[in-house]
Amino acid sequence: MKNLKNKLTKERLTAIAKITGASYSILEKHLALESPTPFLKSQEQHYSLKESIYLHDDFENLLHVKLLDYGSKFEEDQLERNIGSSDREPLELKISEIDYKHQKVVLEGSIYGDLLHASANDPIAKFLIAGFKPGDYKKLDLYKTLTCEAYLLESRGDTKLSFFTYFTAIESFAALKIQDYKSSIHPELHHALEHLSLDDKIKIAGRESCSTDDLSTIPAWGDVIGEFKKAQKLRNKIAHAHSRVEVSTEQVDSVFYCLAGLIAIMNSKKYDFISIRKHLFP
Repeated sequence: MKNLKNKLTKERLTAIAKITGASYSILEKHLALESPTPFLKSQEQHYSLKESIYLHDDFENLLHVKLLDYGSKFEEDQLERNIGSSDREPLELKISEIDYKHQKVVLEGSIYGDLLHASANDPIAKFLIAGFKPGDYKKLDLYKTLTCEAYLLESRGDTKLSFFTYFTAIESFAALKIQDYKSSIHPELHHALEHLSLDDKIKIAGRESCSTDDLSTIPAWGDVIGEFKKAQKLRNKIAHAHSRVEVSTEQVDSVFYCLAGLIAIMNSKKYDFISIRKHLFP
């Protein structure tokens, strides 16, 4: 249990990708080396750089972007950053902004040289990207899109809204499982089923998904539900409190643990902590 919780905290993105079906890709993009100050012909000087890289042709939705390397190719797998006129001042770039909504990455940095150096070397940037290819994100179930939104909110440091969105993903997941169950019962029972408490919906969904009347036989169930009850209490406090309610990163970790555990148990039939960990982190 402790190993699983630590993994889910330290390697959140890996688990998110497993749950939602997001993919990892290494992508190369050509750089124009755009500068707020126009490059001057035959006049070497220090130029600041700011360039927008658009990824919407390659990805419909982004979860993570990392700049792996940049420069001009001089061997198949190596990039050279000394493309200016001074070896002591190589090309410098870093990500200054990621616009997840518009799939845009802004790079900022500097180079020492002139117009010839800026245009002759055909530099590229190499990115590691986690996200969804065009058309894939729109096909996701609601609980998966909520999980993605919660992760991005968490990445921006909005712990309260991230916690709330992860919890909403649990509600959406339970509703989806109940919707599946409705097809096996009499229509007159549908209304009552839909108006059960979230606790009862999760219990029913768990019993049906795991083909058991006794959820205590599922080794991970008790701990996952114990954390769920804590998360539910905090969620209700946030929703109904008139005073400010603080949410810690540990509480965000806890609600995500509940979400990941319930999905692994019900969707993938992984009933103990070791099998859940191996499933989420293959």
